[in-house]
Amino acid sequence: MLNVNSRMRPWRNILLVLLAGFAATALLVQFRPSHSFEGKPVAAWFRELNGMDATARADAADAIHRMGSLAIPHLHEMLQQQDGPVQEQAARLSKRFGVPYRDVDPVDVRMRAAKLLSELPQCSTESAPILIEALGDEEGRVRAEAARSLIRLKRLDDLLEATRSDNPLIRLHSLRALVEVDSRNPQTLHAAMRLTSDRNADVREEAAQALGQLQVNLSDQCTALESVLKDAHPAVRVAACRSLANLGAAAVMALDACGRALSDPEPAVRVQAASACWRISRQPTPARETLMAALHEPGVGWEAALILGEMGAAAECAVPELVRALKRERVPRPFRTPPSSATALGRIGAAAVNPLVEALRDNSTLVRIHAALALALVGGPATNAIPALQNALTDENADVQNASIVALIQIGAQERSLVEPLRRMLAAEDIYLRSMAVNALRRIAPEQQWEALAE
Repeated sequence: MLNVNSRMRPWRNILLVLLAGFAATALLVQFRPSHSFEGKPVAAWFRELNGMDATARADAADAIHRMGSLAIPHLHEMLQQQDGPVQEQAARLSKRFGVPYRDVDPVDVRMRAAKLLSELPQCSTESAPILIEALGDEEGRVRAEAARSLIRLKRLDDLLEATRSDNPLIRLHSLRALVEVDSRNPQTLHAAMRLTSDRNADVREEAAQALGQLQVNLSDQCTALESVLKDAHPAVRVAACRSLANLGAAAVMALDACGRALSDPEPAVRVQAASACWRISRQPTPARETLMAALHEPGVGWEAALILGEMGAAAECAVPELVRALKRERVPRPFRTPPSSATALGRIGAAAVNPLVEALRDNSTLVRIHAALALALVGGPATNAIPALQNALTDENADVQNASIVALIQIGAQERSLVEPLRRMLAAEDIYLRSMAVNALRRIAPEQQWEALAE
């Protein structure tokens, strides 16, 4: 027994020391000097700020605005609030089983702190480094709020310095904020040009995007973007092409480089290079052929279609390929967001009408819907399609009927003949369609109360 006690004694001593340490810490916390503001401890104001009582939160926020620099350390602590492993697991289980776990989300707390820091302009010198640090937060919403706060405070020098941070997230988001603060500042241009050589591909991509948004020295911007077109990472090259397209005719010096990018091994780069070639030169070739070839490429075909649509009648030769794309394309809610191929055919105009009338007879319900919506986008020049669309009003599918009604209205068919089809459309599941029907019926027959029928 003596041997057992002697073996346990060292552990007992260690436990006593630990307990004494915890007790001392508790005493220090209990008797730590606490600042007060307007008769209440500052810590109490912050507890109310993160509480569930909306009125108390608003009062606490007002108090924090008045207390100024006294609030900065507490706001800094809020920006560092995180869940521990136990809390993270509890939050996951809570979400899985739908059981409330907590009243306050640490992400919301950090976002609130970032916003409040921007509302203390008299303390911007103290706030800026804290907000720069928050640009590296693991949660995107917190980074975005910190960036907005820095933009409101216009801390240009701090943001420029942050583009040299060791943290790539801080470099990326500080550059994004700089562009928002002052897109005409030469220092922002120099930072963007430097970051096109950053070791992190996401930062290089952001730098390429920035070069298309700045308005400083177009010659330097284009030269830098030409270099970025040789980047090893496809997303960075895509960003460079997008920026050159955004600069449009002003980027004419980079037109040859964009032409070479039409042969890039990545479909996404080729599509964006074609967009740049078109927007810089306003000549359909050779971009048009590249875009037509890309229509069947997964992930980029939809964007190729939209760029062909920008060319209007100059893309008439692409109509057969676009109709084939129309038959393949699937979108979740075509009445609200028509297929990109339908949008392109609508912009090309009259040359697309006859192929679309043929598509109205397709065996696929979706193809018939898409064809009718494309004719709606053609509008007035599609008068030849009116008989086919009127026949489609008796289609076995209600959505084909509804799409045909929309097309007939947009083309300018005799509206009185559409009253009965529009009345049926009031029963559509999609509130967007019901609203469209009500608006049309109010215009055609204003003497009746159509709203009640749509409810």
